Amino acid sequence: MMRVLGWILCAVIAVNFILFVLTFVPAFSGIGAQPGLADRLWGNHRFGNWRADVAWIFASTVVIFFLALAYAGSPSVRRSRAYKPVLTSCAVWLGCFIVYVVYIFIHMMG
Repeated sequence: MMRVLGWILCAVIAVNFILFVLTFVPAFSGIGAQPGLADRLWGNHRFGNWRADVAWIFASTVVIFFLALAYAGSPSVRRSRAYKPVLTSCAVWLGCFIVYVVYIFIHMMG
């Protein structure tokens, strides 16, 4: 079960890293009044007035945080070789999330 949890964490983090990188590409995220690919794909799907990709990043980060805590708390996982890479990717993602939040608030709000 914990091995599957590790794969799920890695998959969600991989999707988030792709969205994170694409956020800095103007053709994807758009600049100013010009819509980007994300606006055309997910612009009509809003969650609390946020575009679907932004809402995904926020919601999935909360899930990643709690799943990482559960993953790290399992004694059987600590004996696994996948323990450190999975938790390292979770920690790196949490750092990227802080950069993402700052970027979003700077470019979307101002």
